Amino acid sequence: MIWGLRSPVLPVVACLLAILGGCTRTQWLEVPADWPQEWRGRRPYATSRAYLYASTTGSAAEAARMVRSVAEDFEDAAGASPTRGLLIVTDVGDEPAAADLGQLFAIAQRDEAARKGKAVPSDAELAEQWEDEREDMKEEGLDPADLLRVMPLPLDAAGLGRVFDLPATVTDKVSWGAALSTEDAMADALGRMMAAALAEEEIGMAQRILMAPVMAFARGMAVRAMCAACEVTLFGQMVVSQPGLDAEARAQLLRAYRERKEGEADEHSEHPPAPVPTPNGP
Repeated sequence: MIWGLRSPVLPVVACLLAILGGCTRTQWLEVPADWPQEWRGRRPYATSRAYLYASTTGSAAEAARMVRSVAEDFEDAAGASPTRGLLIVTDVGDEPAAADLGQLFAIAQRDEAARKGKAVPSDAELAEQWEDEREDMKEEGLDPADLLRVMPLPLDAAGLGRVFDLPATVTDKVSWGAALSTEDAMADALGRMMAAALAEEEIGMAQRILMAPVMAFARGMAVRAMCAACEVTLFGQMVVSQPGLDAEARAQLLRAYRERKEGEADEHSEHPPAPVPTPNGP
């Protein structure tokens, strides 16, 4: 080996390492000393874009890469840097971020109604919907926690304290929040949900084996769609918390970004991703 010569292999290796490492290494910053250093099996992390509570450095880095990408999209669209938020990250095997799943369901339903321009249900209506959902899922062999693991949840600073019981030392330092899962956690939950749905069908073992590749493909597409939903949620939180934007400007920014993500999803559907493996199989 001649170390003094420039090898054409080295740039290729460097490129591969960059791709495997997420293109840009996450730069971790110091976490405020008065924050809980352990919270529901998660540790605090900090970047210039957001704070995070995650169970592992890997899951924190995955979420940090997403928020960095969305923040760059926001800067391009709004011409300003977004405010700093807090992400609650759930990975495979993590305990639920909130004990009251019904409260998370209500938040998700209110957000969906607001995004679609529909009337926001009352607390009583949401409580009734949650009970109906729980009963339906129980009959179908589904875990309600899995449903909420695949749904990104936007929260304001007050909501972070109310839903997750985080102290003011945390919520006072952020402008917005969101709870989301890693791709592995989404794939894991979706795999269980699909398996439960398949169990309801009266089909033989041979048919189940033949359907396995189709289920894996469907799960991969669903994970991609939920990742796009996470990006739209983060972008929306940045838009809502950004000072100096009126209601019309906020609506235009969010509409344009949602349409862009929907267009990307349509493009990906024509060139589908590889199936996403999970610990539970297809």
